[in-house]
Amino acid sequence: MMPIRPQTLLVIALTVGVLMYFVCSQRVSRRVVHRSELHSMPVYHGLYAFLWLLMPIVLLLLLWSQAAPRWIAAQMTYELATVVPDATADLSLALNELRNIAAGDAIATGDRQRQLAAQFTSLQRQALDFTTIVGLLLMLICAVYVFYRSTPQFHARDAVERYVSRGLFIASSIAVLTTLGIVASVLFESVRFFTEVPVTDFLFGTEWRPQTAIRDDQIGSSGAFGAIPLFAGTALIATIALAVAAPVGLMTAIYLSEYARADFRAVAKPVLEILAGIPTVVYGFFAAISVAPAISQLGDVIGANVASESALAAGLVIGIMILPLISSLADDALTAVPAAMKDGSLAMGATRSETIRQCGWQQHCQVLSVGSCSRFLVLSVRP
Repeated sequence: MMPIRPQTLLVIALTVGVLMYFVCSQRVSRRVVHRSELHSMPVYHGLYAFLWLLMPIVLLLLLWSQAAPRWIAAQMTYELATVVPDATADLSLALNELRNIAAGDAIATGDRQRQLAAQFTSLQRQALDFTTIVGLLLMLICAVYVFYRSTPQFHARDAVERYVSRGLFIASSIAVLTTLGIVASVLFESVRFFTEVPVTDFLFGTEWRPQTAIRDDQIGSSGAFGAIPLFAGTALIATIALAVAAPVGLMTAIYLSEYARADFRAVAKPVLEILAGIPTVVYGFFAAISVAPAISQLGDVIGANVASESALAAGLVIGIMILPLISSLADDALTAVPAAMKDGSLAMGATRSETIRQCGWQQHCQVLSVGSCSRFLVLSVRP
């Protein structure tokens, strides 16, 4: 039997699932005279069939991706022990080499290695054969099951909604567990770090030299882990970033919300918010490659000694990065000002700039003030 690759098996499952979607939905539609006889719409019967054809194959392929390498490694352990002196230490390396030889990416250096590569290829073929047979049988069984399950009395809508809710629960659980895993990993490494470095040295130390040696006989086996330079550098970069982003973002928000035409605002605001979607790694690369050398060259022109790794480059780039956030917050505050307040200010003789400054500041205070929020809640529930 010709083995089917996992990607091909998944495509076959998708194709059969789409086919069974139309078959089951049409079968239910033809077995009723009036739609009132149906508990669920035909589309739910089709979705039920599609999910039953696709999900078992996806689970099978996930299981195969985890179990097949372990099974092949277990089968090859004894054979590799005859050619690898320390199989426990070099087994993964030897298996990777055999995998490259079997795939044609490397050349065998001897007859024994060639035989092992052929055996490795045979085990891979057996795993693929097993997965192909099980996958095709699963598709056949599921197709027959959903075909005879597609009756007007079947609660297909409830079943589909139950599967969707379970899928959403699994997705949300993965997100929560990933967050917990990250926190646990950071906490575990932090505990290991503070078992070797005192907390007081970390919090109040004035030197940061984390260059520690791997072996005890290497030079520089002890480092300094004082975090005050890190805190000071972070505060300096944040100050530079705010000095750049706060005025530019505020003036941008004032122009877009009060002075710009509607068609220009409809184009300029989404373009500005695109900056928020750029990954931070791109900003860091841009700062290291373009901004830092430019600042260093500018310092040479004016006669100042500016290092390329200075905080000025990082602060400028971070200011550009947080510009959409500040502009969006200021724009929301300005657009939330009631029109009656603006009209009243203009009617009393205030200029447009004074109106923007006073009304915008008052709106900021109302948003940030706890008393205003409490008063708003009281007024909203008053009959």
